[in-house]
Amino acid sequence: MAVLWIDSSEILLIFIPGVVVCCALLRNWAPTAVPLFLLAASVLFYLLAAWQHAWLMAALLALNIASVAACDRRPDLAWIVLLCAVPLHVTPIALWKYAGLGPIPLGLSFVTFLLVSALIDIQAGAPRLGLVSRSLYALFFASVTAGPVTRYRDLAPQLATLGRMAVTRLSLLRGASLLVVGLAKIAIVGRPLQDEINGILLAVEMGATPTMVEAWYVVIAGLLALYFLFSGYSDMALGIGAMIGLSLASNFDSPFKARTGVEFVERWHQSLMAWIRVYIFLPIAKGILSRCNARKASLGFVAWASASLASFAFMGAWHGSGWPPLAAGLVAGLLLILFRLHVASTIRLKTTASDRHRMPLLLFVLIALVALPILVQDWAVLLPILTGLVDLDSLNLGRILT
Repeated sequence: MAVLWIDSSEILLIFIPGVVVCCALLRNWAPTAVPLFLLAASVLFYLLAAWQHAWLMAALLALNIASVAACDRRPDLAWIVLLCAVPLHVTPIALWKYAGLGPIPLGLSFVTFLLVSALIDIQAGAPRLGLVSRSLYALFFASVTAGPVTRYRDLAPQLATLGRMAVTRLSLLRGASLLVVGLAKIAIVGRPLQDEINGILLAVEMGATPTMVEAWYVVIAGLLALYFLFSGYSDMALGIGAMIGLSLASNFDSPFKARTGVEFVERWHQSLMAWIRVYIFLPIAKGILSRCNARKASLGFVAWASASLASFAFMGAWHGSGWPPLAAGLVAGLLLILFRLHVASTIRLKTTASDRHRMPLLLFVLIALVALPILVQDWAVLLPILTGLVDLDSLNLGRILT
């Protein structure tokens, strides 16, 4: 089933310019109609891109609207509604990832997370938008492809005034620049690398044995392809948002300039990490501490480690389908815990001005290895790649070394 992505020529040359121009005209003639127009454009984009799963998005949106209404009718039972509604929201994505229902529908992960954010934030006191603005928040076409995951609490004030605030020339230029930069990341680096990697993985799937060079190429180029594709789509979303008057959450902050694994995580997919921190990490950590109130100091590390492991497992599962990405998340969480234990028992080395902005090669390779199951989500293909990483015989070096 072909999917029409936001970087396709039809969307770039016709759909996006048309939306930006129409929004500009509506701001002058009928500013209150801008949210409705953008919602209609977003629905049209999804119908063009993946109409087969439009029913699923409609069902999730209806579930969200009904859940918010139920909380409004019975505020005293709102917490029970949340306990029931949140699992119902995430059930479709869980089924598609782990029940073998086929390729994950376009935007299902992002729409699910945004709707959960809206449900929880509204009960926590965030502004209550109308049905049009709330639906636009979840279905906005620029971010449905690959994010960012902007929290409802942060975007609701902008949606409430959308169309009535002027878009400056500087915002238009910045948005257009981000759109071009994002497209360049995808077309010049991300897609070519992905095509090369897919060729190797297809050969392995058909029974070929990867050489050591091919295996390491998949590892290193895979992380770069993941970054350039993901950050490229994020830049495009930020650019489109800026051109119509929305400031979406940033996703990447030069992660390969990180000096430590913790810093890399903080710079990588920032909007998702912020979502996980608010809705998964903090509730788990606070829940553990609240149950052991008398020993908060002694259980602080246990609460942090448990919440971190659950958060990274969730992040790994989110990045792909099947069990390899989940395993990658668990490994990343364990490495973070071990790193913190190591830091607690040693003194951090100070960096000089010359190496402050360089990622250590060993850290880059380690991150690429941890990210490999996200790229290769089939055990039957992943295991030969892992074996090929140490296959010296494929380089004809085995005889020399032995």
